[in-house]
Amino acid sequence: GCGDSGATKSAHTTSAANAARDMSSAPRRAYVTLLTTDSYGKGVLALQRSLVAVESEYPLVVMVTPSVGAEVRASLAADGCELRDVAPLELPAGVGGAPSYAVAYFAECWVKLRMWEWEGEFEQICYLDADMLVIREIDRLLDEPLAPATAADDSDGPPRVLRAVQECFCPVVERRHLCAYRCPTQPPPLPYFNAGLLVLRPCRATFAAMRAALCASDLSRFAFAEQDFLNEYFAGAWQPLPWVYNASKALYASHRDDVWDYGQARNLHYTMAKPWDLKHPCHKGYEKLNELWYAGFSNPESICRLLLQLHKDDKRRRAELAAAPAAA
Repeated sequence: GCGDSGATKSAHTTSAANAARDMSSAPRRAYVTLLTTDSYGKGVLALQRSLVAVESEYPLVVMVTPSVGAEVRASLAADGCELRDVAPLELPAGVGGAPSYAVAYFAECWVKLRMWEWEGEFEQICYLDADMLVIREIDRLLDEPLAPATAADDSDGPPRVLRAVQECFCPVVERRHLCAYRCPTQPPPLPYFNAGLLVLRPCRATFAAMRAALCASDLSRFAFAEQDFLNEYFAGAWQPLPWVYNASKALYASHRDDVWDYGQARNLHYTMAKPWDLKHPCHKGYEKLNELWYAGFSNPESICRLLLQLHKDDKRRRAELAAAPAAA
């Protein structure tokens, strides 16, 4: 749907593929998200419903920590999510100061590393943050097998294999000049990915290597928790994906006229204020994006129509901007 010619798959094909997978003990491919608090339950529901709406062939596995209540768990299971209990990841002491995070709840994100422990059960995973909404087909992220890095990976450990989307630095004033979307050179001025979307291959040897790297690290340097650490661990080895797979609010705010395109975006990332948190003071300027999330949560079938209207509105706005200097 939403302008993908040949991208949608029939419900019959999808159910048949899922049935075949269920009957097999071979390693699976899946989307995975993380839920550590009841307040993000609505986010996971919207994510699951959006994947169903674009007719994904792959399930959504939800890592749930003990802090998630029974009512939220039941609602997710009723919507077709596959729940998986995970224990929080205890960090080693490291070699420097204690962790100091930019936002306190980043401490809960380290549990993402447990996905690398799932070797044998999953051959490939696409991790999606719980504040994402899929608006076009993204199954190609799981369809296309990961290839290990070669020349860039000169370590003696297991192959470092990861795909992700370059971060937009514009919201951070002192880093704005390093934003790859402002100066699209290759390689970017500062290669650094956003860990909201990760395509990875579970590998217990990689998990052990990451634990060893954490033991040898000054954890106080990782203000953005696992995101900072993964960028350091996979430096020079991660493979960039187009922005459309992690279309963040930062990118929307800073590159609305030169990068952002409703006609191309596939996966929206509601960083900062969450659309389900109506009391948050920082929704101004993101009303249209929030409309898409509300549609995804309550009426996913309406997303295509809404996207088309937003795309037309943006084209009209850009045309008016382009015409303004000429008129002056």
